[in-house]
Amino acid sequence: MAISPNMKPDQVRAELAKINANDNSALREIAKDATPAQVYEVIMPFLFEKRAADVQATLAQVNGSVLWDITGEGGGKWAMIFDGTGAFKMHAGEKADATATVQLSFENWKLMQSGAMPPQQLFMAGQMLITGDMSIIMQLQTAMPQ
Repeated sequence: MAISPNMKPDQVRAELAKINANDNSALREIAKDATPAQVYEVIMPFLFEKRAADVQATLAQVNGSVLWDITGEGGGKWAMIFDGTGAFKMHAGEKADATATVQLSFENWKLMQSGAMPPQQLFMAGQMLITGDMSIIMQLQTAMPQ
């Protein structure tokens, strides 16, 4: 079964529990129709928890926050906050003091999430804007569930 936009958080977690949290292609397939809210508020925290042992050392080097600003209908803002201890927290809504901000349209976000368009390609084409300290984005590339 796949995650659908109308699923409640507990239902999303139940679907995620059925797959190997390290299998990025299975994850991409099950989450292809997920909303940004489901991804940032349920899927990402779930995966960071499941992959804690694998990513904690990398996250211990990260101190700051990344605000995801998904524009257009279906979008919103979510901040990923890292405190330099390996801990991760998600905040729904604006974060004016974000270390870096990633902005892209809902349509381009869906392309990125589905794997149809790599984030680097969106960035190089000017369809994903990154402002602030880009080094935090670089640090997270190895730790973030894809």
